[in-house]
Amino acid sequence: VGTVMGERLVYAPSMCLCVLGGWGITRVPRNWVWWMGGVLVVIYGVATITRLGVWEDEQTFYTAQVVSAPQSAKAHYAVAHEVYQPAGEWNRAVEHYERAIKILPNYPDAWNNLGVIKKDQGDLPGALIAYETALKWHVGHVAARVNMGQVFQKMGEHQKAIDAYVVALEGDSTHAIAGNNLAILYAQHGQADSARILFERVLRHHPNYVPAQNNYQLFLNAIGKP
Repeated sequence: VGTVMGERLVYAPSMCLCVLGGWGITRVPRNWVWWMGGVLVVIYGVATITRLGVWEDEQTFYTAQVVSAPQSAKAHYAVAHEVYQPAGEWNRAVEHYERAIKILPNYPDAWNNLGVIKKDQGDLPGALIAYETALKWHVGHVAARVNMGQVFQKMGEHQKAIDAYVVALEGDSTHAIAGNNLAILYAQHGQADSARILFERVLRHHPNYVPAQNNYQLFLNAIGKP
């Protein structure tokens, strides 16, 4: 099977084996049944105890998947996304994202997350390349589109940022970050009505989204409507 993530694929065949095993038990002497049952209990007991070590914690679990299936793009992506990136171990996360991409070049999520790290490291051109590649393989990848908009916005390329957020909202009209950031840009460029509509839409769907709450209040203060 390779990784734990693929173990679900053996469940259905296992049901068939259980049925065949049950049928076989009815065909052998009773004393054999007890002997065979004891052997199976020992085998599965040892296997279970051995397997439990893999589930000790997230790092152990996901690292074990990479060890057992080093050619699995999903295993490398998972250990980067679930362990190293959240822990701020960016170099190790990048190593595994790049390994996942080498195995599966058209892996948009890996490209997108690689872009996030590059953005956080200050490599904005590198981040853009990663987001563009993610969108090459999955044009409707909303997260990559939003992240691209954030990079453009940070670089001061407001029209490109606006275009990216607009497309992202076409894919997910209630996306909080895209809506909030686009509203900010509209407000900065004198499109108060469009900004108000977007702020109110974001807060209608995400009433507890603090950045939108704060930015909307600043916007209202700026236009003299507290």
